[in-house]
Amino acid sequence: MSGINYSRNFILNLFMRIVTIEIDKEKDLFAVEEFLDNLGLKYQLDDPEALERSIQTGYDQSEKGLTRPHAKVMQEFIDKYK
Repeated sequence: MSGINYSRNFILNLFMRIVTIEIDKEKDLFAVEEFLDNLGLKYQLDDPEALERSIQTGYDQSEKGLTRPHAKVMQEFIDKYK
């Protein structure tokens, strides 16, 4: 993957502590995943590209008028669950 900026973040919950590990190289990502798996630790892998896609999708939907204002959604919720 030469020439590609590859960055991932791991979030670990260890004894009620959050540890963030930033990985810059794909080969390091696999080594860290294997290490954490071997220790039996649960971890979450952030996907920065997925976050960017999600934000862009929301923005595009908003621009197309496919979303509803927060106040309207909340009022409908209150009316439904009174």
